[in-house]
Amino acid sequence: MLIVGHTSRTDSDALNDRLSAGRAAAIRQKLGAEPGAAELLARMKTSGVGARENIIGTGTDDVADALDRRVEFKIVGC
Repeated sequence: MLIVGHTSRTDSDALNDRLSAGRAAAIRQKLGAEPGAAELLARMKTSGVGARENIIGTGTDDVADALDRRVEFKIVGC
């Protein structure tokens, strides 16, 4: 499973890349801490795409940008 973090356009590209990667890593860590999930942890990969795949993308830092601050789960082949 690929865990992909996203951000809004509010900050610089460099900061958004770090934030989105951190967001994905935090979710992976949380999922890996669940009972019985230790073996699945090795099969979970993370990626941060910053603000490059926005849904709304207004950059106004309001409630509309909340949709861009998300984590997606993608199932990938073995």
